[in-house]
This record gives sequence, structure tokens and C-alpha cells, in this order.
Amino acid sequence: MNETKRIELDLRSMPPSQRHDRIFQAFESLRVGEEMTLIVDHDPKPLLYQFQAERAGCYGWSALEEGPERWRILIGRQAEADGKGKSTTSYLSWDHDRLDVLLVEATDALAAGRVGEARERFAEFRTGLKRHIRMEEQVLFPAFERATGMANGPTAVMRQEHRLIEAILEQMASSLASLPLPSDRLAALRAELLSVLSQHNEKEEHIVYPLTDRNHLPSDREALIRKMQTV
Repeated sequence: MNETKRIELDLRSMPPSQRHDRIFQAFESLRVGEEMTLIVDHDPKPLLYQFQAERAGCYGWSALEEGPERWRILIGRQAEADGKGKSTTSYLSWDHDRLDVLLVEATDALAAGRVGEARERFAEFRTGLKRHIRMEEQVLFPAFERATGMANGPTAVMRQEHRLIEAILEQMASSLASLPLPSDRLAALRAELLSVLSQHNEKEEHIVYPLTDRNHLPSDREALIRKMQTV
């Protein structure tokens, strides 16, 4: 059984004029489901805009590290959307699943005594989850509220839960940075986070996301996804 291709491109020493060509060459070598990680020394939004213009509907874009001196971006090759276009449900549920995997990897690494790896995976998880919250609060929730007229409905609850999630994340980050590691404290915080996230994600995936999709045309959903990617 072949292993999934994972390419890492550290472009910081490459002349800027050559970077985008190299990135797209690497992307074209990927099959659906395969990924590459980019390391750059500046905010890669211009690259994102090029992907949105030239590879719409066939890539995933996730931040692993967001500066200020180094950015790491995970780009995955995805199957092109059908005629109905991608939905906010599929896009944000995919991000939930990606984040779940990172937390499991951090937990497994910590259990195996690989503290450095655990810290790195958790940092990626924390970056991604905080960005996911920004995408929802800055783009998705306002669109939901405009379309449904429910300004004090599900999204108000989601925002309250976001504040709790962020507080637990910061406590976990602080505990992971401590020496010696407070294992019992970390386990308790992880259990608390998982309890909140499981219910939170289920409500989003069964209420907020589907209602957003039902109240927006396919072209509007695509525009929401592109806007969320730039957050």
C-alpha cells in the first residue's frame, strides 16, 4: 500500500519571483487527498488569491503557523466540486475533522514522551482552531444572521462557547509550556475541551452550517468560503 504523498517546501531562500511557479508545479504533482506544506517568510495571501482564481474548488488551505517571522500553510489536493459547488457545511466540517486529527496526534505524541512533537502538533491545532473561530465569527455567523434574521439564536450560543474554548486552549498552551509537565492537569483540560467541542461541533454541523447553505445560492456559498479562507 502506497503512502500518501506529503511534500514540504521551504521557500524562504528562494527568490520571490520563482516561488509561485514552484508551488504550482508541486501542487500539480499531487493526487486527490495528498498534501503539501509551505514554509514562507511573509503572509501568503497573494498566493491564496492565485489559488482562488486558478484552482477554484480543487484545493484545501489551512494555516499551521501564522507569523510574524514564519508562516506554514497546508495545501491539499481535493476533488473538484460538482455543479452545485462546495457547501459551507462540507468546508467547515472538513476543518473540524482536520483539527480533531491534530489534537489526537498531539495527545499520542505526549503519551509516547515526544514532548517537542506534542507541543508542535498542539500549536498547529491551536492556530487552526483559533482561525476556525475567526472564520465563523467574522464571515459565517454574520451571513447566517442576515439570511435567517436570527441574531440572538444559535450563533449567540456559539459565540459564548467560543470564549470558553479559547480559555481552555490558553490554559492547555500554558500547561504544555511548563516544566515538569502537569500531566494530570493536561488530561483534565483535554477532557474538558473535548466535551465542549463535541457538542459545539455537532450543533454547528447540524444547525448553523446547513441553514447557512439553504439560505444562500451556490455562488454565494463559494464567495463565503473564499472570504473565510482569507481570514
